[in-house]
Amino acid sequence: ARGLAETDRRIKEGVHTSVAGHLHNIATRYTMYRNPEDAKLFVAVAKRYAESAKPDAAKYGGPWGFDSDFRSFQVIAGWDVLEHEPSLSAEERLAVSNMLLRWVNEAIFPGAKIGLDGRGPVTNHLTFASRGSLLAGLYFSKYYARELPQAAVWLDVAKSNFQRQAAAAKVIDDCDSYQWLTWNHLLGYALALPDDTVFKNGVAAGMLKMCALTMDNLGFQAPYGDSNGWTSGGGELAVLELYYCATRDPLAAAILKIKRAGKKTGPCNFRTALRPDVGEIPAGLQV
Repeated sequence: ARGLAETDRRIKEGVHTSVAGHLHNIATRYTMYRNPEDAKLFVAVAKRYAESAKPDAAKYGGPWGFDSDFRSFQVIAGWDVLEHEPSLSAEERLAVSNMLLRWVNEAIFPGAKIGLDGRGPVTNHLTFASRGSLLAGLYFSKYYARELPQAAVWLDVAKSNFQRQAAAAKVIDDCDSYQWLTWNHLLGYALALPDDTVFKNGVAAGMLKMCALTMDNLGFQAPYGDSNGWTSGGGELAVLELYYCATRDPLAAAILKIKRAGKKTGPCNFRTALRPDVGEIPAGLQV
């Protein structure tokens, strides 16, 4: 009941990532705990989401909501795991697959297709849509290659967009926030296919260099451009983790060691702990 109420709230209020963010959370929970109730909830929410996706001039972000494609990668990946839940029926699986197919066709792939009209580095908005299109292409090609030949097109367009960014060690989002999203998505694409272009041409090494040059001795990034306060938002961590996973670069290892030490703060945020106006840290708290 709470899960469906959250669905209705997101539809009514037009929150960022819309119902897709809710589906992402449910899928993550199922992946961790394999609770059949989460699988049933995912199906019910997906059906309600599809019913709500209708043209409405008052609905910000279009029929599927505001930036719904931002969570498309996780939702499709989650469904690829969740659909094997034994308690689900064939009818339920078909309903969700059709909901995903509509969503990709109407809200995700159109955002990725825009990239065909440009050249050079891209923005995180394009890579969000491209990442969703990439996974949709992989998923639907795996199960419905004959019935859905457009899945191959989704893959090709997503590859084209990521290959544009793979040729440049700088992104359009020149700031310590959104640039890490774009690079995160690029490295995720590179490792998923795999496509080792960014590692061979030095672009990935350029990301690491940028991180090292703009970091202080506490492990925080300098807040340049559209950024999140004086201690950075932490988006670089995902990029570093992916880069180190692929290369085992000792510089990446050294930076990660510093950053992990600063962010292992439990319930006490490290940024908050540095401020003098928040009182004492509770006894016994590991910081």
